Amino acid sequence: LSAIEFVGPTYDPETGENGTDKSSWNDGELTAYTAKISGLTGKDRFNYKLPDDNLEIQYYVRGSDSDVIMPETAIMTYGQKLSDAWMIGLSGPGTFTFVDDDGKDIGENVPDAAGKYSYKVKYTPKEGDTEQDVQTGDITVTVRPKAITVNALSGKKIYGEETKLEFEVDESQLVLDDTKDDLKLTLTAADGEGEDGDSINSPVGAYKIVKKECGTGNYNVTVMPAWYIISPKLISVTWSDVSDLVYTGEPVNVTAKAQGLLEGEQC
Repeated sequence: LSAIEFVGPTYDPETGENGTDKSSWNDGELTAYTAKISGLTGKDRFNYKLPDDNLEIQYYVRGSDSDVIMPETAIMTYGQKLSDAWMIGLSGPGTFTFVDDDGKDIGENVPDAAGKYSYKVKYTPKEGDTEQDVQTGDITVTVRPKAITVNALSGKKIYGEETKLEFEVDESQLVLDDTKDDLKLTLTAADGEGEDGDSINSPVGAYKIVKKECGTGNYNVTVMPAWYIISPKLISVTWSDVSDLVYTGEPVNVTAKAQGLLEGEQC
């Protein structure tokens, strides 16, 4: 990614100087720098698109090995271990690990749902470092939903039948012990003009199957659409009795009645 914009407190848009070549420790004040991804510039850029988040990172430039900053926030994805979390704003020559109240490493732990959690983080100086001590601080971890893709399955029905919309998912995308049912995914058949094909009396036509609702906060589900076709219902016709019609000089009254219509409908 070459289109990265570096933003510092001394950024000068006229000269392009961004101040990030300086230490974060200046005159006793701590300065945070930010790098932002502003776009794709490679020759194949038109074949890809950037995600909606994780396009910005905050960092510090240590003035010396004696400078340490404890992270206060971290981001991870549902299903990941704590050790996979991205700790934001940390700085130091040692290691930062998640620990319990007794100082025991809990990096293998996996949060059981998306959301925000409070943990403790421990800083351990690198071996031989005599200037730094072990430090422990509080950290808030945001567990984001995991992005997955499912495929709607094409379907069809006769007008008046119940609409059944189905999808399939490669369950290797799911984490922990989750199954397809845990997505609590509801689909809808939409024609793009305000009509839907979800009811028994939805109009005959072609509908695109798309996502209506995802009932779990652990996954961000993208539905690859499919088509749902509603065909006309075949009805029967009952004629009036024509076995004893007699000419009277007036038109005879021959009638027909449609059978098999939905309740309240007419033809």
